[in-house]
Parts: sequence; structure tokens; C-alpha cells
Amino acid sequence: MSRNVLSGTALACLCTVCTAFGLKVYLVGNSVTDVVNYNGLAAQATAKGFSHTWARHMIPGAPLEWLWEHRTEGFQESPYGYPENAFANYDWDVLTLQPFDRKLDSDTLYAGKYMTTCHARSTNVQVYIYSRWMRGPHGDTLDRPDVTAGKWDTLWHRTYTGGWDGTEESKDYFERLTQALRALYTSYKTVLMIPAGDVLHLLNDQARAGQLSAYSIDEAWDFYSDGIHFNNMGSYVVGCTFFATIYKTDPRGMSVPSQYGSIPAGLVTIIQNAVWSIVSTHPLAGVSGNVVVSPGPLRVYQPRQSEAQPGRLFALDGRWAPPSGGLPGVFLRQGSAERTVRIVR
Repeated sequence: MSRNVLSGTALACLCTVCTAFGLKVYLVGNSVTDVVNYNGLAAQATAKGFSHTWARHMIPGAPLEWLWEHRTEGFQESPYGYPENAFANYDWDVLTLQPFDRKLDSDTLYAGKYMTTCHARSTNVQVYIYSRWMRGPHGDTLDRPDVTAGKWDTLWHRTYTGGWDGTEESKDYFERLTQALRALYTSYKTVLMIPAGDVLHLLNDQARAGQLSAYSIDEAWDFYSDGIHFNNMGSYVVGCTFFATIYKTDPRGMSVPSQYGSIPAGLVTIIQNAVWSIVSTHPLAGVSGNVVVSPGPLRVYQPRQSEAQPGRLFALDGRWAPPSGGLPGVFLRQGSAERTVRIVR
């Protein structure tokens, strides 16, 4: 990691570095990964000034095991193609993996196969486990007396048992998988998690308390369009969580891309607040204490004293804002490269 000291006269050079920041993202999963809305995610990134490239390997209904065993089948994006071509011939900054319908040993094994294949060329790739949500308790039928906010909470907080009992769709399961991969792949970047399920849990709690009743949302099930897929509101929850996590960027105040349809402004505010509340503090998301903000015209501000922490990049109103007197260890990323810059007056 290179270290530089920039004088006040050289601060303008930061704009060149920052405007080049972006991510190349490869997503692996089934139609639950499609819920992210790939173009909606890209629109959020470009709205903040980031370049965003994405590709995918998607087979409807498939777990990681099936995806890997059929890795030249399904949906892919040209020119990148299926994983073996995409990983061998292109560089990737982010790899997201969606567990589905398998036990811990299987997901650990096949997530690892994707990781090692990608890592052979993209040695700095950041792997994320997509922590999603559970199916409805009665398949696609959500209009049942027991499909409540309380039921959603109970299902989410089940302990993984290792059996075929639905606990592979719980908070505990996704966190165990993330930790298992961390323990196995210690020479890679620390595996992180996209906490979509935790954001939905917070929104479920808020709905249960009546805070979303103005939008006819009484429970997290109201974000579902069937037993597992989401409507536009739910899709935005997930896409916003992906954006905030992989770009380590506060989504509050951003416009909703047209790909997610029309969502009431008040509900957008609630969703964005929930996303950032979870993403910025979740211990497995990798965002706490390491916030990257969007590029914009350089302008130096005096931040609040509480913000003056090494290792963070500050911005007010979308402008770069290092504190007066210099900030040791401001992290900038350009593609998959990292550099540390110390800014002095």
C-alpha cells in the first residue's frame, strides 16, 4: 500500500483519483439475486459518481452447488460470460454469492470454489455473502392469519440446526456461513456479508410498531410479491442495501432510480435510514469505520470533533472534506487498488 503526503496545492489531484473510483461486480445466485435489480444498483452507483460494471451467473431456483455444477448454463452477461471465462479474463473487485437451499457444508464448499476460481486472477477481490430472507411459511400464500410480523421475527431468529427444517434461511445461518469462509480463506480479503435480511428485520420491527402504516405496510411480508420474491419496494430495500454495503456509502437523501418504480418519498426516507442504520454498524458488513463517500468538487471543511477519526473519508453535501490540519490514513480506492493518503495544510 503506497503512502503519500499531499500539500494544499496538490489537493486538487484527489479529484482525479476519486472520480476514477468504481467497482466491477460479479453476482452469483438465482432469481433472489435478481431481486437486487442490477440496473437499479448501477443507477445508484452512477448517481454518486462511481463507475459500475456488473455481470452475473444466474439459474432460477438454483443453489450454489447447482450453479457451480452447471456453470456454463443459465443467464450471463456479455462480454464477460460464465464464471470460468469471466474470472480468467477479467478483473473483479466484488464477488457476491447467494446461498440457497443447501446445508452449511455444501454452501461452504461451493462458495469456496467460486472464491478460489475468481481469486486466481483477481487477488484483491472482495467476497460478500448475500444474507437474504426466508420464504413464506405457506409457500406463495401470504394471506393467512399466522403470516404476521411476529412470525417473520421468529423465523428470522431461528438457530441453524443442520437439518432440512428451514433454518438455512435464518440470520444465524448466513452469519455462520460468513464466519466459516473467513476461517477457511485467511489469505484472502476477509469475507464480508450484505445484511439485507437484517435491514428487513429492522423494517419489520418498525412496521410492527405502526411506523409504516401510512404506506399500508404492517410487516416485512408486505415487501414480498410471492413466497420469496419481492415487489418494487422490497427490491429497492435490497438494492439499496447492496449499494450501501459494497460502496460503503450512505444512501440517505438519494433519489430512487426509475428501475424500482414509484415509491412514496416518506417511505424512501424510512428505507434509507434503515439501510444505513444496519449497514454502517453491522460487524460483518465491513462498513463501520471505513466509509467511502462519492466523488465531487474538492472543498475542505472543518468537521465536528467526533468525526476526526483516522481511516475515514469525510464528505459534507457530497464534497470531499478532510479535516483541518490533516487526516492520517484517509483511504481511497481506485478500482481494486488501495492507497493511503495523508492530507496536510
